[in-house]
Amino acid sequence: MNREKAGVGRLAVVDIGSSALRLGVYDDVRGYPHVVVNEKASLNFAEGKGRGSFALSPEKINRGLETLRWFKWVAKQAEAKRMVLVATSAVREATNGEVLIQRAKTELGLTINLLSGEDEARLSGLGAMASVPAMAGLVVDLGGGSLELFATRGLQVASLPLGVLSLRTLSANNPAAARKLLKEGLRTISWLKSAEQAELVAIGSGMRAIARLHMTAVNHPVDVVQGYTINCDEAVRFCQRLVAGELPSTLSELDSGFVDVLPYRAAVLLALLQHTRCSRVHFATFGLREGVLFSQCDDIPVVHDPLVTFAEDAASRSAFGNKAARAMAKVLHQALPELDRRLLYVAALFKDISWREHPGYRPDIVFQRVLGGSYAAVDHTTRLFLAFCCYYAHTSNIINPRILQLLDLLPAALQKQAQV
Repeated sequence: MNREKAGVGRLAVVDIGSSALRLGVYDDVRGYPHVVVNEKASLNFAEGKGRGSFALSPEKINRGLETLRWFKWVAKQAEAKRMVLVATSAVREATNGEVLIQRAKTELGLTINLLSGEDEARLSGLGAMASVPAMAGLVVDLGGGSLELFATRGLQVASLPLGVLSLRTLSANNPAAARKLLKEGLRTISWLKSAEQAELVAIGSGMRAIARLHMTAVNHPVDVVQGYTINCDEAVRFCQRLVAGELPSTLSELDSGFVDVLPYRAAVLLALLQHTRCSRVHFATFGLREGVLFSQCDDIPVVHDPLVTFAEDAASRSAFGNKAARAMAKVLHQALPELDRRLLYVAALFKDISWREHPGYRPDIVFQRVLGGSYAAVDHTTRLFLAFCCYYAHTSNIINPRILQLLDLLPAALQKQAQV
């Protein structure tokens, strides 16, 4: 793929995956790469992929091309300056995958970059590492046709042709058998046992679905997947229930296609948990598309510190800018040197993003915006701490009962720091 310098405006990334085709149009990467457009078309390219040869049907190729035509139009309307397309497992393994690539070039003028399994794992890892920096763990990206693994410390990569759709075919619709197949596949990766895997970093829509189900099951009050964690023993128990078919009642409201593959997603996570013996699972939102985005740009702020980059962008758009926040953080740190200087700066950046609201509503609004912000690189405790820092900057009294309930989740020491 050809690289382009940062600061070229909006960039569109298309992921031609095994389950779906996805378009993300990202804002200028000189600031925080907000997703300004997010489109998806579920085509299940990998349906039926198992052992032996595999081909895309003419109908799916045609539907794929029509989807790409639509994506091209949407990206143009969103004023994307450039469009980068990548294809993964299904197109890579299909005997006629080249047909889709050639027709996209001749009929639509679009160049599809066909990723190897290792490149896919590396790009997914690049995206994930930006949202969970400095973490010693194993990035897990589960798709419809393959499973990609990336070790954040040793930078080893691996790809197995065992995604949820292929596992369903190979296991003859038996999630327990799918788990055994995956465990056999994991044993073929020589570096996996010896690598230091303190945590699993789970990315992708399938893993995010498991996180949301667990959040609902335990009534977790912070409805943000990024930074959500489950300890290993609890994750094993939860996945075992999903594999056994003990699905939450809320799933009856969801699409049947989603429900059908959920036990296979849980089977993959369960096999990984049992094989790596990690301490916990950490869920992150950056993945392959973000990795592709970052790979196309020169040195950009979000890769170094996503939290600060997001907060600086928010302050420049909705508050009083970085200079005022930096000055405030400096004064506060001189008076209170025990407080984390970086978090003080972030809180100062966030503090006034609700300044245009009526004074009586500002505390609640800034709290909700900070708590629910689509930023990365923090766990839920830090997210709550920043939200309370900003809340107390506007009032010393908590009237809202929900916010008062959330205060109990914050350790006592952090409660005191937030009040300061």
